[in-house]
Amino acid sequence: MPTYLIFDTETTGLPKSWKAPMKDIGNWPSIVQLAWQLVDGEMNTLAAECFIIQTKVPISAAAAKMHGITQQRSLREGKPLLEVLDQFTAAIVQADVLVAHNLDFDHKVLGSEYLRAGRKPPFGKKKMICTMKSSVDFCRLPGPYGYKWPTLEELHKKLLGEGFSGAHHAGTDVEMTRRCLGGLVGAGVVG
Repeated sequence: MPTYLIFDTETTGLPKSWKAPMKDIGNWPSIVQLAWQLVDGEMNTLAAECFIIQTKVPISAAAAKMHGITQQRSLREGKPLLEVLDQFTAAIVQADVLVAHNLDFDHKVLGSEYLRAGRKPPFGKKKMICTMKSSVDFCRLPGPYGYKWPTLEELHKKLLGEGFSGAHHAGTDVEMTRRCLGGLVGAGVVG
């Protein structure tokens, strides 16, 4: 059975262009919170971490309102980025599959942080699952051009019959993604 690393970020804001590659480090926002869970194939949590990150990059008012992390809180409660990236890299090594809801965003944001730090992103050729994109046909939520990408809360409600509170806290979002991943694996949507 595979081992999954489920992760989520909260950031200083949004990218200037959603289509930019991760190597365009000026395009991608900085991380203010990073959380992950390493889980086995039965969705049992083997390890879990959640860190606020110290950043001197200005946090937009809209982002701070969304996730509740202000510049002052980041500097007061945060851990140094490199310390957290080292721990995250160690978790990646233990995983067979990397998982996120809106993987394209989190993958590029994290990759940009590694590059800014002068490090090679550690993702390698790991299998990756985006619970958002892989569940479009499963959720069948109407959008302007066919089915839309489900939010994490919409996917959670479809799979588990209930929403959740605390969205946009990386630790909460990782836990909800773990629950959704278990449901998607059980339904044969992802493996």
